[in-house]
Amino acid sequence: DQAFLDRWNSYSKKNLYARDIKFEDVIDNGINIIEKIKNQ
Repeated sequence: DQAFLDRWNSYSKKNLYARDIKFEDVIDNGINIIEKIKNQ
C-alpha cells in the first residue's frame, strides 16, 4: 500500500536522522507503528 509506505519512509527518515539509534530500536519502533496504523 503506497500510502503506508510513504508514511513509513517519512517516519523512518525522521527518526534515523533525529539521533543515533540502535537497529533494534528501529525494528521495535517499526512494529509499534505498524500496530498503531492497523488499529486506526
